Amino acid sequence: MKKITITLYRFEELPEATQKQVTEKLGNINVDYSFWYEYSYDHFTKLCAVLGVTVDPKSLHFKGFYSQGDGSSFRADVNLVKLMEAVKSRAWSELMAENELDISAPDVSDRLFSLMKKEVIDVSANVNARRSSTGIAACLDWNYNSSKNFHNIERAFSYLENWFQKTAETLNDYLYMSLQTEYEFVTGEQSVAETIIANEYLYRRRRACISSGSTCRRSMIIKEIAFFQT
Repeated sequence: MKKITITLYRFEELPEATQKQVTEKLGNINVDYSFWYEYSYDHFTKLCAVLGVTVDPKSLHFKGFYSQGDGSSFRADVNLVKLMEAVKSRAWSELMAENELDISAPDVSDRLFSLMKKEVIDVSANVNARRSSTGIAACLDWNYNSSKNFHNIERAFSYLENWFQKTAETLNDYLYMSLQTEYEFVTGEQSVAETIIANEYLYRRRRACISSGSTCRRSMIIKEIAFFQT
């Protein structure tokens, strides 16, 4: 009976060049079998809630990150009055840096805003995902008593439609960039190394052939330590 002794190495014991090879090989370890994007989804949902945008969590979707056609989408019901108030007060600053969102308050008259807030003008607003699966379309409907003296209301709501679409697109862009930032973090060399160490992966030196014949032996040359495997 023969006994074979195999020396196993922790990740921290590998040469730096080999550590780099290992982290490159296992670069997707944090994204293949985990819901790494849930933090970004949760943060986005909370952000939107502060703005009066109620996101359907099941509608959140993304495709990424470095190809044409990549992007994100979501569906939401929107309280337009609350959204306008929240943008004016920069309400998102309670969750993150104020400059992380570039949204300007709409330029509408105080009278129009008051009529909307009092529901004299009935407003319905929502965000829908485009059929291409990435990108969004903001929809705005309003009803009012045409006998009332509301001057230029059609023009005002045409402006609000454009503002609402741009605002929704800005939110969607923020969602996508948040996801990309999170993805790049969890697939970064440091995050991958931390996961390898936490899971206590062990490595052994491969047998390396050093001649054209069939005989192989373990190389003791330090550069050959690159032949490691899980």
